[in-house]
Amino acid sequence: MNLAIIIGVEKYDSSQFKDLPACHNDAETFNKVIKSVKEFDDILYLNSNERGQTTKGKISKFIEKYKDKPIDEFLFYFSGHGERDVSDLFYLMSDYEQSKKETTGLRNSELDGMIRSLSPNLCIKIIDSCFSGTQYIKSEYNEGDFFKKSAEKNKLNNLYFWFSSEEDKESLAGSEFSKFTESIFTAILEYKGDVRYLDISAYVADDLSSNTNQKPFFVSQANNTELFGHITEETHQIILDAFGLPEESNTENKSNNAENDNILLNLVKSKHKEVCFKKERLDEFLLNFKEIFNSNDNWPNELKDLYKIGDADKITSNITPNSKGVGTWLEKNKEKGFFLRPQYKTDQYKTEEYVKKPLKPSNIATPRGYRDSIMGLGFLGGYHNDDDYKLVEVSKTRQVIDGFQYFDEEKNIIRLKLEPKFEILNFVEIYIIPIYSNSKFIFNYSYEKNIQLSWNYHSDAKCEDWKILDININLQESAKLAATHIINEISQWLLADIKKNF
Repeated sequence: MNLAIIIGVEKYDSSQFKDLPACHNDAETFNKVIKSVKEFDDILYLNSNERGQTTKGKISKFIEKYKDKPIDEFLFYFSGHGERDVSDLFYLMSDYEQSKKETTGLRNSELDGMIRSLSPNLCIKIIDSCFSGTQYIKSEYNEGDFFKKSAEKNKLNNLYFWFSSEEDKESLAGSEFSKFTESIFTAILEYKGDVRYLDISAYVADDLSSNTNQKPFFVSQANNTELFGHITEETHQIILDAFGLPEESNTENKSNNAENDNILLNLVKSKHKEVCFKKERLDEFLLNFKEIFNSNDNWPNELKDLYKIGDADKITSNITPNSKGVGTWLEKNKEKGFFLRPQYKTDQYKTEEYVKKPLKPSNIATPRGYRDSIMGLGFLGGYHNDDDYKLVEVSKTRQVIDGFQYFDEEKNIIRLKLEPKFEILNFVEIYIIPIYSNSKFIFNYSYEKNIQLSWNYHSDAKCEDWKILDININLQESAKLAATHIINEISQWLLADIKKNF
């Protein structure tokens, strides 16, 4: 018996979480696809923005119905917002509130506990989720560890877990499909006949690692022979219809290569239209973002009671704190083709090396003619080879990353200061760096308190942790979504910190 649970959450009640129209499309198309490739005895399909208690009740009832049945395969798919704490991951339903996360969210470990009661021979979990909270370039948390520990605890031995985001990535999804699910569908278009889960995950890993800022990870504790399903032309047509692409040709004299080329061409055209943008669109987005981000009306009243929102100014990379960290990140991601590059400086350093010591004359007296004839041999003659090398300190130079620079306009970086209305509070500085090509856009952003050193001096911002927000700026409300996301994150962090200390 094969069972599946498919959940898509598009709309969220809280202003903290943006709506994700792509997630509805993800779940709807995925539901059709898996029905096409494999026979499922029952599928719980939830794609109407169900609330937390409702969703968990339906999942519990669904699993209870089959817990005494022999289950060959259990598949769980989720597309929507996610969140994490130090011990677990949460799948967020439409009414999610952080203060009520146990009732409005679904814990990953809670889900695994319910799956355990089914004792499936094979468990597959596919999670396409934008995670909020503390995403850093260097994070102390790793979602892979959460999945593995929970699976081990609940004795889910044969499994495939596919997860869409690394710990340092957040994304504002595109208007049609989330990147991860779209890549799965694109992989399916490449195959016909029996296809393994491993074949699909390998394609997605290659696709996303070379084309986007998202690098998914995959946990595999199975035989690598398990079938995703049997892919047919009907399966392809489901995906092509969802992508808004022409039907596959059934003309017998048309070669498979020509069909594949046509599919590829249409996919490229569709992707180009969705993600590529002109400089005018970039300028418009940055202008709108700055206006929204700097507007007092968009910051919560509770924060404005404590802080004055300053005027955001644009600065250059050479006065941006920890620009070296951004340059290092750009060097590691140079294959992405961003219109920025690391900046280098010449660094002098000292090291120790072995150098050859000069040969010294021998003190052994020999007849002149005889000595001259053997000098070249170094035997009894003019020189000897004892201690030919010695360790000495030498000065050298090397090129090291010192910052970053734009290929085009320089003054794109936003700096905003929050000035406390009470002396007992600290200043706050915020830096936002746009990083882009003609098809990709991300914000690197950092915020921190400036510690008061005396009545007139505060510590300088260090920006040791740069966060990353991946944005599709072709979305109509992308500037508002991005600004609201960062404002909410900073406000929650700052207010929580103040409440903790008072």
